[in-house]
Amino acid sequence: MAKKQQGISQRAYAKLAGIRPSYVQRLVAEGKLPTLSDGSLDRQACDEARKRTTVVGKGQRRWSRRHGTGRTADERFRRFACLGCGENVSVDASRDAASPDPERFCTPKCAEDVAAGLTRAQIRRKVARGE
Repeated sequence: MAKKQQGISQRAYAKLAGIRPSYVQRLVAEGKLPTLSDGSLDRQACDEARKRTTVVGKGQRRWSRRHGTGRTADERFRRFACLGCGENVSVDASRDAASPDPERFCTPKCAEDVAAGLTRAQIRRKVARGE
């Protein structure tokens, strides 16, 4: 006769909490999450323990320290189509190229060409020729 489980399993708790099962296993092994006598978890007690022990925003702060910027990864690598030449470039790359409007143009030259009234086809031809 199998004994009835008192709480929920580690995997079930991970799914309910929206975290990885390996993270739950690590917290249990480190003694940061309380377990019941049969090894299962009480959801409310675990939620309270996680609130006390989890550092919110740790991953974002680590990213900032490593990359030397306050921008997140999504902002750094967000891509757009240049209004001048139509190329897909990242906002970070257009900032590095000193674009006057890094959200719209990949280089200052593309911005100048659009202001001069050139079409996308004309701008692409100039880029292909290296002008």
